[in-house]
Amino acid sequence: MIQNVLIVQLKMVGDVLASSLICDNLKRINPKYQIHFVAYEFTSQVISNNPNIDKIWIYRDEYRNNPFKILQFVQQLRQYRFHYIIDSYGKLESYIITSLSRGDIKIGYHKSYNRIFYDKRIKRLDKRFEETRPTSINNRLSLIKSFASGDFEWKLKPQIYLAKSQKEKAKLKAVELKSKGHVLMMLNITGSSMNKTYPLKYMLILVDDLLLEFKINLVLNYSPNLKSIVQNKIEESSARLRSSIVRDIHSKSLSDYIETASICDVVIGNEGGGINIAKALSVPTFAIFSPQVDPRDWAHRDDLNDYVHLCEYRPKIVEGVSKEKRSGLYYLLEPKYIKSPLLTFLKRTLELN
Repeated sequence: MIQNVLIVQLKMVGDVLASSLICDNLKRINPKYQIHFVAYEFTSQVISNNPNIDKIWIYRDEYRNNPFKILQFVQQLRQYRFHYIIDSYGKLESYIITSLSRGDIKIGYHKSYNRIFYDKRIKRLDKRFEETRPTSINNRLSLIKSFASGDFEWKLKPQIYLAKSQKEKAKLKAVELKSKGHVLMMLNITGSSMNKTYPLKYMLILVDDLLLEFKINLVLNYSPNLKSIVQNKIEESSARLRSSIVRDIHSKSLSDYIETASICDVVIGNEGGGINIAKALSVPTFAIFSPQVDPRDWAHRDDLNDYVHLCEYRPKIVEGVSKEKRSGLYYLLEPKYIKSPLLTFLKRTLELN
């Protein structure tokens, strides 16, 4: 019998990708599940072609501060009766969606105050380092652990599926951006904000050093609101670096980024949605984590992925500062700490390619 399942994960890009694993694994457990997914329009682009999601419900920005709009949205959801509602977002908006939607069994993370929203609450796992499976993945899968038998083989890596039109656009981009004998490298030169951005001066030093080792066609990716800051810094950089730039991306649409990242030989830079997209496209990544971010949530190392975090080099300093104030420690992660592991990663990865 067909059973409807609703997944609620409104944002961010990495979180939506991680939660897509719930869909992938549920379909493997029971192909008859009809899986619905609620996400913001921007983040929904990373799951729009996932064959394991039957319907995507777009939650719009205008709903956030408008109770009437939220109720209208939920009224549409109430056309369906869901056997399971799985809230992997766990915030006020998803509490409202979960509690007002029609569901037989509602599942979410355990918090001291949210008993009234769920039939089944799952405690988040203790944070610990696992080479191939960060805590963000473990926690999502814990929400559906009881659905599977003991010998079930879990899918552990999120995947982005390109539409035919995206593949065709990617081929055209490859003709435009790739050169024989050159590495096509995407540089996520900023994070979502300046306090989550590796110091631009340091980043440009790193890339300039890479240009002494490799022939690189460089694609810059940065937040649209940081465009002027980035461009000013690029103007101050070396002629060698400026001449290596073949394109920059600062669109609010993810589609352009996804298509371009899919043809890159490697994606490096600030950890965040861009790195998570590249991972889901099976493009090699090297991530620089902000001191504010606990690497146990998102970091992992394998043949295609590596990272650096200040805690690996100055652990006592990181431990002694509250999370809110750690952005001020970024200057301590000097390029000398990153250069060697980055070069080792690139030489190994590019040989694999």
